Amino acid sequence: MGPLVDRCDGDLEAYLAQAKNSTRPIERELLVWNLVLQVFVALEAIHEGPGTEPNWRPLVHGDIKQANIFYKDISSSPFPRIVVGDWGDAGYTFESVSGESFLQLKYPGIDLMEEECCLYDVRCLGN
Repeated sequence: MGPLVDRCDGDLEAYLAQAKNSTRPIERELLVWNLVLQVFVALEAIHEGPGTEPNWRPLVHGDIKQANIFYKDISSSPFPRIVVGDWGDAGYTFESVSGESFLQLKYPGIDLMEEECCLYDVRCLGN
């Protein structure tokens, strides 16, 4: 079984451009805070693991930017659902624990990033 691919409506860059000129009743600041929160939840999941994997090896996405964050409009919510994509630069951090989690064993071929740490993703998000 490979990674699950969900069809999204576009990337965050396009969404923010659309929202800037939109007449939607959502206040822009509330929208931005919701988007940032969702991205940080996704980053926490790859950095810290889902909480059910005792040997989780922290991952660095390595290329967090608006073009690699996708959205899907949800009819039951005023906010879109955020999905982090383009995992081509992802790698395990140097401080990774020994062994691999059951979930991570399903996706071999991820390199070790000796020079980067999880804070790299957070810094990239700010650019």
